[in-house]
Amino acid sequence: MSWWSRLRRRSPAAVTAEVQVPGRAVATAIRSVPVPDGVVNVGIGFEGELVVSTTTAEPETSFAGRDIAASGASFPHSTTPEVYTIEVAQLFPDGGERRSIIQRVPVAHPHVQPMPDGGFLVVGSRAAVADGVAEHNAVITDAAGHIVHSFCIGDGVSRVQVTPSGRIWVGYFDEGVFGNYGWGEPGGPAPLGGAGLVCWSAAGRQLYEFRHPPGIGAIHDCYAMSAAGETVWTCYYSSFPVCRVGGNLEVAGWTNATTGASQIAAHDGRVVLIGGYQGAGRRLTVGHLGASSIERVAELHLSLPGDREVPKGSVVIARGRYVHVLAGDTWHRLDLADLPS
Repeated sequence: MSWWSRLRRRSPAAVTAEVQVPGRAVATAIRSVPVPDGVVNVGIGFEGELVVSTTTAEPETSFAGRDIAASGASFPHSTTPEVYTIEVAQLFPDGGERRSIIQRVPVAHPHVQPMPDGGFLVVGSRAAVADGVAEHNAVITDAAGHIVHSFCIGDGVSRVQVTPSGRIWVGYFDEGVFGNYGWGEPGGPAPLGGAGLVCWSAAGRQLYEFRHPPGIGAIHDCYAMSAAGETVWTCYYSSFPVCRVGGNLEVAGWTNATTGASQIAAHDGRVVLIGGYQGAGRRLTVGHLGASSIERVAELHLSLPGDREVPKGSVVIARGRYVHVLAGDTWHRLDLADLPS
């Protein structure tokens, strides 16, 4: 019996919001998720579901290959020596589930997102270019899990989320912005992720490149990105402003004093930044959108029910109005509406 078949036999518990403890932001337990070995990616889909992708393939010969230099530096592979199969479970808060298999995946270090037509997007984090030929690190599948299209989405991918309309939003880390793996080098092409945040179609066409608002700096590294419907929020290095790109691709920005956030959630004029530097990984900074800056309301500590700490190795993802925490075999969720206003 597969792990998702075992999961389907479990009845979800009723979800009741946790009573918030002063100084802490307590995430509510949503459902049990007995995650097996071989996890390649955990994400949140556009329907608010937890998306857990696994494989039985050997990591070094499939999704997680990398070269280690004598100096100790690590260089992730941009392609795989062998194709592999990904099993995807989409788990919904009400106990519902969809399961799928993606066959013959050729990309390394993948991000997996559902598409509106029932297929999937799989994006590899790296893509090299040589002699003017770029590796394809994005694949689109049909609902049966067969790859129907591929294209290059650029090197240095750090964040990927698909919206209900099928727009593909990608955030890039510094190497994707400034260049590596042949991008941005003398005689080489400009990095596809040079803007730091790019919107793509399923056909591989660039629909939008981020243009920072007046008075707000450019993206050097997309630390945080969150899609809420067709609106996308980002907070980025180096000055960590909060920017919003609306469904019609208009952009607005606010200066922000909280640095190092790795996740962003937003809803109804409220913004929450999760994480930070120097041991602040579980910090939640709650703020409101002011005229030109984020007005800080509270600084809280992300916690689990029973005033428990979020364990090391847990997955924390913000999307829309929710902060999701996969801790051990339990999925928790924090609603921005439950936080101080």
